[in-house]
Amino acid sequence: MEKGSYFLVGVLLTFVLNMFLRWLRKEKDMEEYSLKAKMLEVRDGLSKQNLDYREFDDLDSFFRIRRTQENSIEDKIRIELKDSDTDPTEFMSQSEMNLYACNRAEEMDLKLESLITKLHKKLDSKERDYFDLMHSNWKIYRSSQADFYSSAFEGGTMKQFLYSSEISNLTIERIAYVQVELDSRYELLND
Repeated sequence: MEKGSYFLVGVLLTFVLNMFLRWLRKEKDMEEYSLKAKMLEVRDGLSKQNLDYREFDDLDSFFRIRRTQENSIEDKIRIELKDSDTDPTEFMSQSEMNLYACNRAEEMDLKLESLITKLHKKLDSKERDYFDLMHSNWKIYRSSQADFYSSAFEGGTMKQFLYSSEISNLTIERIAYVQVELDSRYELLND
């Protein structure tokens, strides 16, 4: 009887192990399928942008390029923040801080618009239309985000400072993004 129970336990364990291995292979096949589907999406997206997808041998190289762009954006944000010549903590009153934040937001807007003008020169009319639509949607997002960020201080003197600071921060991120896009287009044209 004891040998029979060991035999049954062995058969049961073998069955469970085989089912687990089948499931594992199926998961691996699904991951591979998902990876190939993502690669096809990337290729389709590149083709729509009139870029040669053969430059990206596999998804890893695409993500490597994407990470490089993201790192470049982060570096540009750090540089932009470091270039700030005035420390708002030096101010004495809330109204001075509000004025500083408002001026900083306007300064960043001017810088962004200058970069967008340069980028427009690199885009064809269809790309320009897409970019302009995306940018107008981004401005709506930026305003909504700043409203949300400052809403806790509705009616208070800090609201304007927080609103303008958030506008400025989001604009700095956008400046970095547009600069990377401009740089990559410059590199594409010069290769």
